[in-house]
Amino acid sequence: MTHLRPIEPGSRQRARLRFPPRSRALTALVMLLAALAPRLAEAADLPAPSQRLASDATPAAPAWSLSVDPLGVAFGAYGLGLERCFASHHGVWLSAAWEAEAGPSALSLGLGYRLHPLGRGVEGLLLGLSFEAALRAAPATPRLELGLEGGYQAVWRGLLLGLTLGVEHQIAPPPQTSPWALRVRLALGWAWR
Repeated sequence: MTHLRPIEPGSRQRARLRFPPRSRALTALVMLLAALAPRLAEAADLPAPSQRLASDATPAAPAWSLSVDPLGVAFGAYGLGLERCFASHHGVWLSAAWEAEAGPSALSLGLGYRLHPLGRGVEGLLLGLSFEAALRAAPATPRLELGLEGGYQAVWRGLLLGLTLGVEHQIAPPPQTSPWALRVRLALGWAWR
């Protein structure tokens, strides 16, 4: 309720509205709500929670990957790796590389098995066993290696990035130094279903 003071005739005073204290508090509350209205509207537009149930089928894991080893390129080994996962836990890995290191060039071919214990296809933790053969132009003796490795591969929107560490044992020809060597591979490529 507003109260008006009577104005004397001939005075230069203006009529002033006076609000009771309760009305001032109510006015402040309305102004605060008007200021917060856009924020409250944004909060109401939040996405709905997922309707996915535990019994729903999980999305298919990436089953194929094609990658290169940029770390190998830095050392003169230009290679390409292809992996195919079966049943999201077991994978077959194939590689082909051209090694242009010091000495005669060689064509290297590899075949391996990879276990993916997390069951997400080519993505995630991996343990592998591989066999590689390198054929040099001269001397014409193939180099045979057996390798054991472990690593992790991440897939984001089809882009694959992985790192594997392991050891390799040169079977033939007998090396002049230790037959054991450290193996480091960096994988950069694509993964798909």
